[in-house]
Amino acid sequence: MRRIIGYDRFEGREAWEALSELYRVLRVYVNFFQPSLKLLSKQRNGAKVSKKYDTAKTPHQRILLVDTIDQKIKDTLDEQYKMLDPVALLSKLEQLQSQLFEYAWSNKGSHRTIEAPVAPHDLIALPEPKEATENSERKNIASTSEKAMLYHYRQTKKNDNTKRPRDWRTRKDPFERVWDEIKLKLELNPEQMAKALLEGLIAKYPDDFIAGQLRTLQRRVSHWRREQLDQEARLRAIMRPGA
Repeated sequence: MRRIIGYDRFEGREAWEALSELYRVLRVYVNFFQPSLKLLSKQRNGAKVSKKYDTAKTPHQRILLVDTIDQKIKDTLDEQYKMLDPVALLSKLEQLQSQLFEYAWSNKGSHRTIEAPVAPHDLIALPEPKEATENSERKNIASTSEKAMLYHYRQTKKNDNTKRPRDWRTRKDPFERVWDEIKLKLELNPEQMAKALLEGLIAKYPDDFIAGQLRTLQRRVSHWRREQLDQEARLRAIMRPGA
């Protein structure tokens, strides 16, 4: 499934609906037209392992061979199978893949808005008879193999999510409760180091802070100083004569 969905980050209801629609069509295609091998036995001879598999079958074919499944269920699945067009399923999968990739997060942490996915009843039961399906397969035999490869791989450029600005925290800020106190000390003495600030906090709140939190406080102090420099630059620009 990862070869079809990819490794992008998706968020929001629109992405969920697009993913659900893709899985709805993919489920039908895999269950009726994707044969797979099942392991029957394996035997180890030293470092060599010999495995024996049964004949490749689709999940639909395997259900038909199970005696405990009710015959009515098998007949229903057979009727559904006769109404399906694998070429149309591949084409729809390719379309739904493109729609889903539109919701992948970009480097700026946003995605493009597109039209909503197609309605769920568009593809599960095609109204064409089996003869029309066979004719369609013969007419499209040249392009079927190409589509079968295309739907596996993403055709759009993959986003580099590592460049997305981080706007979330992985854990609670330990200095949130005393930040006003720290900021006041920095305003009174901007050259004060984060280590001295942490030592004062440990002495005042011995149960709340430890020496291992120094790097976290250093980052917060560094961020505060950058904000002060930006604010000072804006004030100088405002007060500059002729501005």
